[in-house]
Amino acid sequence: MEIKKLPLRDLVILSFLLATEVALSRVVPVINTPFAKISFGFIPIVIVAVLYKPSVTMLFGGMADFIGAILFPIGPYFPAFTLTAIIREGIIGYGLYNKKLTLPRIIVVIALSMALCTVVLNTYWISILINKGFWVLFTSRAYKAIAKVIIQVIIIYAMQKSNVFDRIKKVKERTA
Repeated sequence: MEIKKLPLRDLVILSFLLATEVALSRVVPVINTPFAKISFGFIPIVIVAVLYKPSVTMLFGGMADFIGAILFPIGPYFPAFTLTAIIREGIIGYGLYNKKLTLPRIIVVIALSMALCTVVLNTYWISILINKGFWVLFTSRAYKAIAKVIIQVIIIYAMQKSNVFDRIKKVKERTA
């Protein structure tokens, strides 16, 4: 397998989006309580998923989670959350890269990534960390995930309908 190097332009774009994701997720979340965190940090991830291959999106997600956890810790660093971020961004990357962004596709990709990663995996990691039963945490986290899916799908679809992704692709191509 040959590893293709990214041009400097792409590294600059990815660095900017990485900093934006960390800021939106960790510094200025919309809602941040011990029970729920809602932020716009998913927007840079979706932009990376649309612009770059899934492997880049996975690396981006892992780096964003790791850097965010180190710079703005909520507790001790737990590598399993970074693994979950890599898997989640992989699902989003495979679902959105070089695909037509229809409403059903957006719903399936976001719901699948949220169900598998946020509801199942992260709930499992939290149950290990705080020594609570998985099913005790599962129900409340599932309800929050449904709300997040709705919010994220609406925002991503609105971005698609207003041609945000097409304009970003054109800007990226122009700077090549």
